[in-house]
Amino acid sequence: MAKLLSLKEASTSTEIGASTIRKYLGEFPDFIPVEKGARNALLFTPEAIKALKLIKKSYKARMPKEDIIAKLSGKTVKTTPLKKAATKKVVKAKKPVVLNKTLAEEPTIQIGYHDANQGHDLW
Repeated sequence: MAKLLSLKEASTSTEIGASTIRKYLGEFPDFIPVEKGARNALLFTPEAIKALKLIKKSYKARMPKEDIIAKLSGKTVKTTPLKKAATKKVVKAKKPVVLNKTLAEEPTIQIGYHDANQGHDLW
């Protein structure tokens, strides 16, 4: 019987994070043969390790999930990578307009001072 690997051992041997392996198990449950050990620990067969590596390689090549499923089931797949997201044009920010006026020279401030001096008490 082949040696079964724990989740941690499978993670180190495939260089895939444990949470990503769990994600792959959820996405491709029929193609990753695992067994349950003591306390429902996941135990991975050598076939599961091969499947995990194939899934990682396929995702890295930006293959769609349908093509990965076809590849795992043994069908030949024409590799059509996913399209890259459209990149946004970087728009340079315009330089702020610098006014040579001080706050006291602003017309609204001057009106406020004028009204305060007239006794209107708007401030």
